[in-house]
Amino acid sequence: MLPTDAFSMRIGTMRQSLIRKVFDCKKSTSINLGLGQPSENVPAEIIDEGMRRLKQGDMGYTANAGMLSLRDIIARSHNLPFAGSAENVVVTCGAQEAILAAMAACLDAGDEVIVGDPAFPGYAMAAEFLGARVVTAPRFEAEGFRLNTAALAEKITSRTRLVVLNSPGNPTGKCDAEAELKTLAELADRHNFYILSDEIYSDILYIPSAMPSATQFSSRAILVSGLSKNVAMTGFRLGYLIAPNKLAGSLTRSHAVLTTCAPTLSQYMAAYVFENPRLRKVHLPLYTERRANAINALNANLPHLPHTTPDGAFYILLNCAGFTSDSLDLALKILEQTDVLTTPGLAFGESTRQWLRLSFAGTPANFTTGIERLAPFFKNQTAA
Repeated sequence: MLPTDAFSMRIGTMRQSLIRKVFDCKKSTSINLGLGQPSENVPAEIIDEGMRRLKQGDMGYTANAGMLSLRDIIARSHNLPFAGSAENVVVTCGAQEAILAAMAACLDAGDEVIVGDPAFPGYAMAAEFLGARVVTAPRFEAEGFRLNTAALAEKITSRTRLVVLNSPGNPTGKCDAEAELKTLAELADRHNFYILSDEIYSDILYIPSAMPSATQFSSRAILVSGLSKNVAMTGFRLGYLIAPNKLAGSLTRSHAVLTTCAPTLSQYMAAYVFENPRLRKVHLPLYTERRANAINALNANLPHLPHTTPDGAFYILLNCAGFTSDSLDLALKILEQTDVLTTPGLAFGESTRQWLRLSFAGTPANFTTGIERLAPFFKNQTAA
């Protein structure tokens, strides 16, 4: 039966994100270890540039794909081997719209999309919205939940049109290995599918080596990114796609139907960010400190619960298998009893059903206080 407020089958059958299901239960007093929302403000010089542009006026529509000058500097910034010019770039209303626009350009109803398990639920929701079939490929705890192409290859069929990656990943914080990405590129050529590589966290990286990207190895790879996580421009809704020539025009058409063009003010501010590339990593020292604090807080207060150590992004997965078989119930119980907001691992797939995702995007004090509240909660829980 459809919800009473649903006017179409498409909307009536859409799943609610479990991330938001728990978030909607929080109180004003809740300590937020849930959403991946940077607590930092947009750097002042970016705001100053925005104010300067506002005073100049000229805030009308841009080209559907975005301002040529912005697309040019984004292309030069990434310097991808198969998509190196402004014509390969589409500026979008955030990374989520970029994901939907890319899927709309690649998929027809009944086509198959392979996503990891675990993975950000927005991928499956966008694909299902378009009438595609979502197929999950397992990622294994013993491998740090990184891409396993052998497991993924078993899921490929004649209907496979798209494989979605996210590196560094949400909820895992892990980066996929270069060898696996090269193998995936070979599979894409052999089986005629595209790769959607979501790299929204690529500027928040803690490992010393450069992060490999599928876009380095495949002419079938589409890059998704934006400025919400690295410079905290969440509300300005500025994302982008970089795609090979054979797809760029289709992406522009699907994006134009969805939103016409990205906000002009946000595009000017984005251009300033790319003209001053140091800004894309301006918050990395803060997140590096917060990652160390988060690990210390977990080791000190919850030493009996295993957790991941992220390569990038600002998430840690906490293994609660000893206390629950359903992390949604656990997250709701934690919120009720401790007023700490966490995210159930079940939101991301069956592989993390017994895990919680913790975000350290907030202040170190906020994270430490939240973990200190969780310590007596778990001490008083009966083992599952």
